[in-house]
Amino acid sequence: MAKVTERKAAAPAALPGADDELPEESQFPPEPVAERGHPWFIRPFVAFEDRTGIWHVVKPIIQHPIPPNTGWMYVFGSATLTTFIVQVVTGITLALFYDPSSAGAYPSLQFITNDLVFGNQLRAIHNFGAAAMVIFIGIHMIRVFLTGSFKFPREVNWLSGVILFILTITIAFTGQIMRWDQNGLWTEAILINQAGRVPIIGTWLVNLVLGGDTFGAQSFARIVGLHMLWLPGI
Repeated sequence: MAKVTERKAAAPAALPGADDELPEESQFPPEPVAERGHPWFIRPFVAFEDRTGIWHVVKPIIQHPIPPNTGWMYVFGSATLTTFIVQVVTGITLALFYDPSSAGAYPSLQFITNDLVFGNQLRAIHNFGAAAMVIFIGIHMIRVFLTGSFKFPREVNWLSGVILFILTITIAFTGQIMRWDQNGLWTEAILINQAGRVPIIGTWLVNLVLGGDTFGAQSFARIVGLHMLWLPGI
C-alpha cells in the first residue's frame, strides 16, 4: 500500500488590516524632543518647534546659498525688510498717541515730541528709518540691475521689486504730509499737481486725493488711510 505523504497546506498570508497589532516600537507616540535632555532655557523653543515645525520653513531661507565674493552689496534686500519691520513697530506705537485729524495732528506731534516719555526718540527712529528704507531699497535695485539679477528666471521678482519701490516712495511721501504743518501742506500741493499730470487717470487721481474741491480735512483723512492702512497692507 502506497504511503501517502501528508502535506500541510500553507496558510494564506494575512492581509494588513485595522485588527493587526502595531509593532512594539510604534504603539506609543514618540517622546517629545523637549524631554530628551535639553537645557531648561532651550526646552520652550524646542517644544514650540515640535508642535509647529516653523524651523523647517525658516531653515532653508537662512541657509540659502549665495554666490561667492558677494560682500555687503548682497544684504540691502534684507536690510530693507528690517527697516520695514522697524517702521511698522514704531508706526503702530506712534499711532497710539497720534490724532488723525486735521485739527489735532500737529498738536499731537508736539505732545509726542516734547511731553511723551521717549516720544522724541521714537519719532526720530521712525523718521530716519523711512529715509534709510528708501536708500536701502534704491541701492538694492541698483545692485540687482548692475549684476543682471533681474534676468530669467527672476523677471517676476524684478517687477514685484519695482512695485514695492513705488509703494515705498509713496508711503514716505504720504508720511511727510501727516505732520500737517506748512511742510506737509505744500507736500500735498505738490502731490496733487503731479497726480494731475498723469495721462488719462490724472483727474481721477486728483479727486481721489482731494476728496473735494480743495484739500482740507477730507484730504487729510484719505492721506492717513493711505499711509497707515492701504499702502503698508499692499
